[in-house]
Amino acid sequence: MPTLHRVLYPTDFSARSAVALAHALDLAAPLGAEIHVLHVAEEGSLTQQRHVPHELERNLTVRMREAVNAELHMLHYKALKDLKLFYHVRGGQPADEILAFAEAKGADLIVLGTHGRRGVRRLVLGSVAEAVMHNAPCPVMVWPGGSASRSIARIVVPMDFSLHAEAAFAHAKGLASVYGASVALLFVAEERTVPLFSDTGVPAVTTLKLHPAAIAQAEAALRQLNANTPGPPGPVSYHVRVGSPAREILTFAQDRSTDLIMMGTRGLEGLQAWLGSVADRVLRSAPCPVWTINAAVTKRAAQAEKHETALQPEAA
Repeated sequence: MPTLHRVLYPTDFSARSAVALAHALDLAAPLGAEIHVLHVAEEGSLTQQRHVPHELERNLTVRMREAVNAELHMLHYKALKDLKLFYHVRGGQPADEILAFAEAKGADLIVLGTHGRRGVRRLVLGSVAEAVMHNAPCPVMVWPGGSASRSIARIVVPMDFSLHAEAAFAHAKGLASVYGASVALLFVAEERTVPLFSDTGVPAVTTLKLHPAAIAQAEAALRQLNANTPGPPGPVSYHVRVGSPAREILTFAQDRSTDLIMMGTRGLEGLQAWLGSVADRVLRSAPCPVWTINAAVTKRAAQAEKHETALQPEAA
């Protein structure tokens, strides 16, 4: 897990934002990281511009400080003087401004809550959390509701052997070492129902399944992945399920009283993005916070590692 220097905590003053602050504190405070509290004002014409009138900015900053202090009081947080808190107000579209701020400040992690809207508006328009999750320049931790437990003792990492999922596992190993947590690697052999078309005109469907030999080898592949992934040693368990990935991940997390799901998101585009990725579907119903790493973050990390390797002197 990379060192956290700057954690971005966007807030809309909702109850879910307040609980997300608790998670931001738990991650940032022990490492001495800065916490940047950001509110994006959408009042009237402010959705089209970043400039916020001075009086409104001052009022919103005061409100942010009061909200944060109230939450700290409820959490019985003792080390107030040691917290590095900074407050910011922007105008504009929330997702756009959160992403721009994270890029400009070099945020190492974004922690936010989501309203968890349902229905057509929720599926088609998406949410701020999902837009941030897919496009952030750093990992994103979202608290979608459910258990408000702040302890991290059990981490689940869904694994499809993509670079993004493997990057999530590397983060999980580092985080688990800080909290003394266990990590459960979960592979779901997807079963997908698809339509069949024939000259008869009679509609039919079939189920696509992964070959049984591949399923049988999945646990061995998970063990090998753990051996090949750098990071502190710690308890790792291996699990294989068959079915719908999102549904199996959610069921597994619920049954295990999971404290955190860490997973990659592929940043799908077009029709697949409209239908929603596995990460989106997990986020909408997760019983605990969800930590995601998108393709851009994985690419940046790979480029940084390549650059660092190139700068190292060659062995004599």
